Amino acid sequence: MAAREMTVVCAWCHRVVKAGREGAAVTHTICATCVAWTFDHPAVGPRDAVPRAAHDLEDLRSTI
Repeated sequence: MAAREMTVVCAWCHRVVKAGREGAAVTHTICATCVAWTFDHPAVGPRDAVPRAAHDLEDLRSTI
């Protein structure tokens, strides 16, 4: 079976990590820059950058 070619995009910063052909399906990863940023700033995560992000399941349910 042939491997499917996909475009890979960082789920946090939306940079294209690997470009696929025109019309290729898209999948997500966390790019090396975002991973490095996370290790450099362990007390602040991407969810803290969003004003009303859900931090756990109960918090998510309260936003619905």
